[in-house]
Formats: sequence, structure tokens, C-alpha cells
Amino acid sequence: YFEKDNDWWVSKHIKKFESTVLKVDWHPNNILLATASADNIARVVSGFVRGIDKKPGETHYGARLPFAELLAEYPANGWMHSIGWSPSGDELAFTSHDSTLTVMDCATGTPTVLKLRELPLVDLLWTSETTIVGAGHNFFPRTFVKGADGWAIGKNLDEQKGTVQKKTTGTRAAFNMFQTRVETGQNEVKTAIKTQHKNLVNRVAGAGGSKGAYNVVSTTSLDGKLVLWKL
Repeated sequence: YFEKDNDWWVSKHIKKFESTVLKVDWHPNNILLATASADNIARVVSGFVRGIDKKPGETHYGARLPFAELLAEYPANGWMHSIGWSPSGDELAFTSHDSTLTVMDCATGTPTVLKLRELPLVDLLWTSETTIVGAGHNFFPRTFVKGADGWAIGKNLDEQKGTVQKKTTGTRAAFNMFQTRVETGQNEVKTAIKTQHKNLVNRVAGAGGSKGAYNVVSTTSLDGKLVLWKL
């Protein structure tokens, strides 16, 4: 934070971690800080600085929030990749390496764990109070939606439409294998990646609309591409 008396930026160390912190996200009240760590635990700590911050009043973690106080710990079954507060700050979502996305109800401490039959998500973004977009090792972004029955896995934003190609057999398959062996020295015919990204997606960000009400998101990948997606 900026200290007027010294005309300089000052830092304070929160010594509550014994493992690498991989991602952080500020609560909308700018006091609570959520962290995702390599020890499989998501934490909520207080970043309240006396004389700088206004008292936030009552929160789901109480009204007394001394600096660096550990307010909550939420365990998972894999190391954390990403974490983010909902626009209202009433829910907290995080992803871990066991291919799950967990949404915590901060008022009750009740988790909703969504298990993917896919590779893990690396990043997530709340586009609204009822929609989350996540992406990662699968090369495409996916939505998660909150309905009358709670949170559920949504759709793949890079869903491929059209006819399904038939598997090549017989003489043509033999020719393709021979051609692959000549060109690459391998027997197997490699299948082309049909997603727009060709590698891990490492970032999801809002690109259209406003914070808490995005209608367009962007993704970046290790393939060097930035792709826009309409919701």
C-alpha cells in the first residue's frame, strides 16, 4: 500500500503459509484475500491495514479482521491451480489437480464439488453470479452454471459441430500408415487437434461486458494464441 508520510509503497508479509502460493484473489471488499496453494488447501486471510483501509463491517468471517489473520481453510484432493470470489463475495471457487472445481458457500461453509471427466482446469473466471468459465489442460474453456438445483457442469465453448468422420480402414488405412512411416518414422497416424487452442490454456479473462456481467471472455494458451468466446 502507499504510505503518504514516506511518499513510498510499503509491503507487509503474511506468514501463514508453509507451501507455495500459486494464485491469489481479492474479495470485492478489498479486505479479504483468498489464496490457492500447492499443499492442497485454499485459505482466506485478512489483508486489513489499520489507518489505510476502512472497516468492512460484518462479513461471513466476522467483523474483527486483524491483519494476516487466518480466517478459513478449505482442503482439496490435489494441489490448487486457481481461485476466485464471486462478484458478490458470497461464494468462493477454486480448482485443483484432481480435476475438480469446488464452489464454497461462505455463509454456511458448504462446498459443492464438481468432478470433471477431463484433465484439470488451470484458471477460472466468474462471468456472473451464476456462471463460471474454466479452462486448462483440455485446450478449451468450459462453463459451470448455477440453477435451481445448485451448481452443475455446463458446456464446452469450443464444441465441434458437424458430421462425424468415419474411421479409415482397409487399403486406405494401410496407405496412410505407410505414408506416416515414410514421413515421420512412426507407425501410428496422428490425429489432428481440432480445438482452437493446441496447448494448455493458462488464462481466462473478461473481454466484453463489465466485471460480474461478462458476455465475452478471452483465453490465452501456451500455443501463443489469444481467442475470444461469446457466452
